[in-house]
Amino acid sequence: MRNNTVGKVLCAVLAGPSAAAWAQTQSDSAAPAALEEITVTAQRRVENLQRAAIPVSAVSGEELTNAGATRVQDLTALVPSVQIATAAGPYPLFYMRGVGNFNGNALSDAAVALNLDGVYLARPSSTGGMFYDLERLEVLKGPQGTLYGRNATGGAINVITRKPTDDFSGDAEIDIGNYGLKKVNAALNAPLSDTVAVRSVMIPLG
Repeated sequence: MRNNTVGKVLCAVLAGPSAAAWAQTQSDSAAPAALEEITVTAQRRVENLQRAAIPVSAVSGEELTNAGATRVQDLTALVPSVQIATAAGPYPLFYMRGVGNFNGNALSDAAVALNLDGVYLARPSSTGGMFYDLERLEVLKGPQGTLYGRNATGGAINVITRKPTDDFSGDAEIDIGNYGLKKVNAALNAPLSDTVAVRSVMIPLG
């Protein structure tokens, strides 16, 4: 009887920490997960994506990298209601919710406005080489003439690059493919003073 009692006490002592750890794990898993706040500037002001009063989709730079997006045509697989095709060489055709312009040449005006850090890009061929070192992409669906002026009948796409920081840093990406394809993308951030910093991007080869 004494040996059995000792064995039961020993089992209870050994089971104590495991039970406590299990209870803590269950408590942690039951805690509600907090939603990450996504900030956009689609309406010319900084605001939470969930509170924006317009239909807008935001894609972070990490999501673009993980999806292997290297050109604007790749947004077709990432953003609903967006169709971007290639026509006449480097000229993409933008369609948003079925609204776009079928004229794919350097002299045509697009029906979807493309803005790089708030600057409107008038020609669709200007989209080449801009999908590296980005902070996020904002896709505004539907007519946006009130905020973005002409050529925004179908919507607008805002490309926001990463801003310079006060740390000296850099990164690079090398792509090698068939038919001798070689491409190097690089970014270098250099602080010049306590208030001034520069960031240089893109070194294409091939």
